Amino acid sequence: MRTMTILGSPRRQGNTAKVLGWIESQFQADGHEVNRANILDYRVQGCGECMACKRGTIELCSISDDANELYRRMVSADLVLIAAPIFCWGFPAQIKGLLDRMFCLMDMAGEQPAAPWRADKPMGLLLTGGGEETDNADLVIRGFEQLVQWLKGRMVGHLYVGGCTDPEAIGDDVERRAIEFAGAITRKVAGEMLHCTAEGLKRPGTHESLTH
Repeated sequence: MRTMTILGSPRRQGNTAKVLGWIESQFQADGHEVNRANILDYRVQGCGECMACKRGTIELCSISDDANELYRRMVSADLVLIAAPIFCWGFPAQIKGLLDRMFCLMDMAGEQPAAPWRADKPMGLLLTGGGEETDNADLVIRGFEQLVQWLKGRMVGHLYVGGCTDPEAIGDDVERRAIEFAGAITRKVAGEMLHCTAEGLKRPGTHESLTH
C-alpha cells in the first residue's frame, strides 16, 4: 500500500516530526511504502480566490507553485496522512495554504470531484500541541473532518498528542500510541483494498485497478 505523509510543521525536527517518524516506521514495518512531503521543501502560496479552478479551463489550481505536484501525489496514494502542530486553534501557516487550495479538487457545487481527484480517498490526521484535546485539538479535528467530507473522502482516523514541550521529552507512551494508530489506519485501508480486489473495483480514492 502506498502512503503519503505531509509534514506541515515550521520545524523539521519538532514534536510533530518525531511522532510522525514513529508512524512512518510502523507503516514500513508492516510492508507499506512511505512517501513523505515536508511542506518546508515546497513553495505553496495561500488561496487567492480567483475561482479559475471552477471555470473548467484548467486542471487543479491556477497558481504556479508546488501545490499541484503535491495534489497529484495525493491522488496516487492509497492513504494520505496530514501531520501538523496546532497554532492558535488551527493549522500553521506553512500548510494552511495547501489545505485551503484543496478547494480546486471539487466542482463549484461541491458535489463532484474535479479531475484528477477521486472520491473515497482515505485520509488521516496527526496533531500535536501543548494543551488538552477539548476546546483545542477537537476544533481542528472537526474542521479537518469537514474538509475531508466535502472532498468526498473518508476520514480513517486521527491522533492527537498533547502536553508537548521539547521533542526529547516525548515518552514511550506516545511512541506506543503512534504505533497503534499507524497499524489501525493501515489495516482499515488495506481491508478496504482487499474488498475492492475481490469485487474487481479500483483502489479506493485512485484511478488504478487492483485486478491487473
